[in-house]
Amino acid sequence: MTPLGGSLLGMSVVALDLRLNGFDFLMDPVGWGVVAVMVGRLADALQAFKVTSVASWVGGIVTLPQLVGEVWGVLPELLVVLLQTVVLVSMCTGMIAVIGPEHRSAAGLNVVRWADVATTVAYVVMIPSDIRGLAVVVPLAIATVVVAVAFVVMTWQLRTHEGYEWLYVLSGELRLI
Repeated sequence: MTPLGGSLLGMSVVALDLRLNGFDFLMDPVGWGVVAVMVGRLADALQAFKVTSVASWVGGIVTLPQLVGEVWGVLPELLVVLLQTVVLVSMCTGMIAVIGPEHRSAAGLNVVRWADVATTVAYVVMIPSDIRGLAVVVPLAIATVVVAVAFVVMTWQLRTHEGYEWLYVLSGELRLI
């Protein structure tokens, strides 16, 4: 599995909940660990991927209480939201650095990372203030899903983009897939 493909798998595990009687079958610490390991394979190549890997390890540690069903408070929830943004922004930054700003996907990745920052700011304001009205929550949820889907689609396309050897580290050689 390529680092980008593996990181998408891990990020999906973190983003999705499959709960039965309060137990999440898609355990967030496992997803964070997958992202950390997969992107960690690229950490020596670019600083942005090192940031992604470290933020993912922190996310895995912060979400460990979920494994035993611990109740979340506002601070851990805010921290996880911020870590998810650090991961997405640093991955976009790393991909832009590899493909170059002139590549047709670079502008889209730039929009995705700044849109993610905007939705995170909205969440950070919303969570502690307990603003939960539908007029706020629904548009923010839609914007978050659109950003996530755009990120997944663009990353998946770049993962197999011909002409670029994408992010595959083997014997110290950086190749992009």
